[in-house]
Amino acid sequence: LMDAPAVARATAGASINLSNAQTLDAVNLHVDTTGVINLGSLAMFRNASAIADGGNLNLAGVTDFDDSAILVSAGSEIVLGTASDYSRQADADGDARAFLATGPGSALRFPALTTITQTETGTPVDAALTIAATDAGTVGMPALTSISGGAVQMSAIGSNSVVDCAALASWTASNPGTPSSLVAESGGVVRLNSLSAVTGVDVTLPAGGTIRVPQLFTVANAN
Repeated sequence: LMDAPAVARATAGASINLSNAQTLDAVNLHVDTTGVINLGSLAMFRNASAIADGGNLNLAGVTDFDDSAILVSAGSEIVLGTASDYSRQADADGDARAFLATGPGSALRFPALTTITQTETGTPVDAALTIAATDAGTVGMPALTSISGGAVQMSAIGSNSVVDCAALASWTASNPGTPSSLVAESGGVVRLNSLSAVTGVDVTLPAGGTIRVPQLFTVANAN
């Protein structure tokens, strides 16, 4: 997902106690089915990454997760219950981030998130924010109303894979270095029930995918 100078990795039965930490900056967290990381007081999780591969990380109290990346797999679930906005700055080629849920039962939920803003220095390539559900994973952003700025790539790929952004009303993108995109394929579903138009977003709908949008839907300034 990203490089960071500090790593907290709880695998093979390891346990890490960070219960008094209120801020983690530039830290990679990784937990599997046998590991435990205690994050009871965490409120700020910036420029960091969290990987839950069959285990769970408690990020429910995090209010600021700007410039971070989160990945869940093997049935893990992470809920960021209080964070209302996300922003990031991409400064160089390859400076990418992702919110990814892969595999049955894997879920990444942002019930309070309303805005996503991606800004970029120059026109970096391979520097997108990816929002993706694959192989029956779920990404839920039911309160999200706005995506703006640089490259955001949203996809649902594979049967029972769902990205839920049903309240999204505005998606405007501009980055000639890395395009924004919207893809649903092979049984994947992207819910955009409130979105009537996108600007600067490439929309791809191969056989078997579903993108749920209003009856009138406009794509402008796409490739």
